[in-house]
Amino acid sequence: QVNEYKNEIENYADEVIRLNDTISRTQSELTELRIMFETIVNENKESQLSLQSQTSQVSELLKTKINLEDDLLSKQIAIEELQKVCNEVQEELSSAKDNLKISQEENTRLLSEKSTLESALIDANNNISDQQAEINKFTEKITELNCTITCYESELTELRVM
Repeated sequence: QVNEYKNEIENYADEVIRLNDTISRTQSELTELRIMFETIVNENKESQLSLQSQTSQVSELLKTKINLEDDLLSKQIAIEELQKVCNEVQEELSSAKDNLKISQEENTRLLSEKSTLESALIDANNNISDQQAEINKFTEKITELNCTITCYESELTELRVM
């Protein structure tokens, strides 16, 4: 009967050793699970902080987008206004070109008239010495026409420069 008790005690001892091993493994697994849980909790906190940061960044980006859209709209309006000004300047330029053409035609006509007046002046000078005073008037007229021509040429030069 002692052998039976001895065998039974050995069986209990083996069972205790096995249970102790199981308890050790379970405690080790529990420790690993606690560490994993803490890691997951920390990662969750980090994820929440990251999400808050990203939410803030998205909010800032949306504000920036709205500001950029406002800037774009104001620039589009400015471009439209500049286009209107350009169209007006184009019309003025076209008008100036027309005026230049008219001035050139007038200049040609005045040059022809000047030539005619000079011929008349020479004829009058050769034929009528009594009309020297009148010839002087024609000379003054020619001087005025030359000034006008010079003015037209100056304007023409300025218009060409433009």
